[in-house]
Amino acid sequence: MRNVFRVGLAVMLLALGLQGGWAGAAEQTEIAPLRIDPQAMCEVRDQWVDEILANNEPGTWAKMNFEPTDAQLNKLGLPSSDILSSRSYERPTLVTKDGRFFDVSPAQLQQ
Repeated sequence: MRNVFRVGLAVMLLALGLQGGWAGAAEQTEIAPLRIDPQAMCEVRDQWVDEILANNEPGTWAKMNFEPTDAQLNKLGLPSSDILSSRSYERPTLVTKDGRFFDVSPAQLQQ
């Protein structure tokens, strides 16, 4: 459950950076949910399902592991995997699409 919260928090903070909601510590910050284009999400999901079907026999168990490519992340409006995996997210962190990182205080999450 703790990991689900961390992932959700990271996505929420990422959404803020992608939507241009973070300009600097002195400015007001609005944290909003990440909005992904439904069509883009369907296309990425379909690619994943096609990959699973291509690598597994019908009627057998298949690992439901999804590791998006940089092209898929870009289609979803997210930074590259190199940027996302370049550090630990033990504390709330805003990650912008261009790879900038900003610490976010608990007070900013309450707004």
